[in-house]
Amino acid sequence: SFDAYCDSFYEYLLKLYILTDGQCTKCGQLYNNSIEGMRRFLLRNTSQGVYVGKIKSSSPDDSLTYLSFFLPGMISLGAQYLNKNDMDLAISLANTFAKWHNDTVSGLMGDAYHITSKNLTLTDTKYKLRPEFIESCFYLFRFTGDSKWREIGWKIFESLSINCRATHGFGELKDVNHPELGIEDIQDSYL
Repeated sequence: SFDAYCDSFYEYLLKLYILTDGQCTKCGQLYNNSIEGMRRFLLRNTSQGVYVGKIKSSSPDDSLTYLSFFLPGMISLGAQYLNKNDMDLAISLANTFAKWHNDTVSGLMGDAYHITSKNLTLTDTKYKLRPEFIESCFYLFRFTGDSKWREIGWKIFESLSINCRATHGFGELKDVNHPELGIEDIQDSYL
């Protein structure tokens, strides 16, 4: 999986490679092997878009959480240092996640999904103020120069400002398709 509980591992492999100016060759090798394994075993391309699933008890599991939306940013960063061919994958994933944001009433993504070839089912309707996809849009804008990514990030920020504003800061949106239900007064430090 490249989702919750292991997402940072892959990101830190890449960042250690970069921070050591390529001296941590094992980190670069492990990162490249991980991306190759992801492409081979976890990458899905369905009518719902391109995304990265999981393997659970030796079986495919097409559920994912918002935490996996860091992938376009991480992969685009890796394309700058290790494998330039990965940029197409980063863009494909980001296009899918941007579409999913647009498919909700609030313009924000829920926290968990289950995907089949025909359906994208929201299994956790909250928007928990996670920065992963806006960060991915930032990386993609910086590396491609395509203002599309800056505009997508800005649109998400505007949706966050409209739907999640609290008296002092922001709160978690209870339901991305029913923003009228309001927010929970919770703002984690990662925002």
